[in-house]
Amino acid sequence: MDGRCDGALVWHHPKLLCSVMKKMETLPATEHPYQSCPLLGFSIYSVMQVRLLRKLGDQFVQSANQLMSKEPERLFDGEDHLDTYGQFWLWVLGTYEVTRTMKEARSCFSSGVSARIAAFNQRLSKVRMPFAKQQHRGKKSMVGGEPAVNTFDFNRRDLVFRIENADFYAKDLVREFDELIDGIEAEDVIRPIHAAFP
Repeated sequence: MDGRCDGALVWHHPKLLCSVMKKMETLPATEHPYQSCPLLGFSIYSVMQVRLLRKLGDQFVQSANQLMSKEPERLFDGEDHLDTYGQFWLWVLGTYEVTRTMKEARSCFSSGVSARIAAFNQRLSKVRMPFAKQQHRGKKSMVGGEPAVNTFDFNRRDLVFRIENADFYAKDLVREFDELIDGIEAEDVIRPIHAAFP
């Protein structure tokens, strides 16, 4: 399932609702109204946010590939390294918040999807805390070099962060988020977000 919903629908709420209603009137009885974009059954705002994050993730991957095509001694020429780091930093903060919202509304999703959302959010939280608060997760102690790139992996053209004695590859996290979203089927969205917080 492709979680990249049509942009023209996503950005204009009245048009989106009209389009969805018209589509529902013409759908075969066996087809789910949100088949092409399951998260619409959860929240239009989540759809927009996910779309932005996936776009940012794609931009980061392209930037990392371009950055790593340089010779190592030219890595810090210009500001390409800063732009690449900044895209991932913003991606981490945004993705953490979006998946936290989905995790807290666990009753809106099937048990399998809810568990996958929670597991991904937990994994991402290890990176998010040093990035956002410059503190260790679950502690008040300040970070050392955790928010900085620990290694530039030229073989994989990726940034590696060393946090809590574990290596986090930036592209792996982006790919895991994309797979998480693509793995959500229409039947996995049980009810909209407002039903979880009456």
